[in-house]
Amino acid sequence: MTKTYKLIIGGFFIFLISLFLFYYVSNNIIERFSNSQPLNNNSGPDLDFSTNPSDSFCKSHEGASDTLEKSCNNLTNNNCNSVSCCISLNGSKCVAGKQNGPTFQTDPSGNKINFDYYYYQNKCYGNCPSS
Repeated sequence: MTKTYKLIIGGFFIFLISLFLFYYVSNNIIERFSNSQPLNNNSGPDLDFSTNPSDSFCKSHEGASDTLEKSCNNLTNNNCNSVSCCISLNGSKCVAGKQNGPTFQTDPSGNKINFDYYYYQNKCYGNCPSS
């Protein structure tokens, strides 16, 4: 057998091997993806992408009132009135709370927190100043 025929036969076997590998790999990929679940299934973690930023703020602090208090303290007055888990005491200090008032009735030293009114989502409660 001449060198030319050996090269042709060798090239043919390489071609057959690469064809087999292509067929095997492509069938396995198709099989793997055909058995998989769609990406938008609900079997994963409970994610809610429809939540707006103000709701996300409150949801991120669920069950952690102490960290919520600190986070509310850092909000501007405008942002304080836009979330459903903070109130603006006397229109100046943002604290954790809801429609019924502040979450904490005392300061860290145990002293009662005094306030005349508070804003919850831009609505005034208590002895509100006249407009």
